[in-house]
Amino acid sequence: MAVEAAPGAVVVPGGAAAAGTGARAPVTKNTSMAYAELVEAECLAAEALSMRRPVPSWMLNQPGWIEGMVATFRWMCLRNGPHPVNVQHSGVESAVR
Repeated sequence: MAVEAAPGAVVVPGGAAAAGTGARAPVTKNTSMAYAELVEAECLAAEALSMRRPVPSWMLNQPGWIEGMVATFRWMCLRNGPHPVNVQHSGVESAVR
């Protein structure tokens, strides 16, 4: 089943959707189809995980991971903070054109 991408979306051929499986949410591991409320719940789960003490042992092996998740969700969901990736300097911009 083909799904039409939203205007401006970047489609990666051969991604999880192409294989017939949904993408897994990074924090909650939810595999449901994404909609606004689930994305917001993922954002809140990332915030809660970032404040958890003691820090879970699996996070100690992934420095910066939760900070990256929180920054991305804040920017995407809450429109708060700087862009998590500087697109002008990442090389992505020239590849898309």
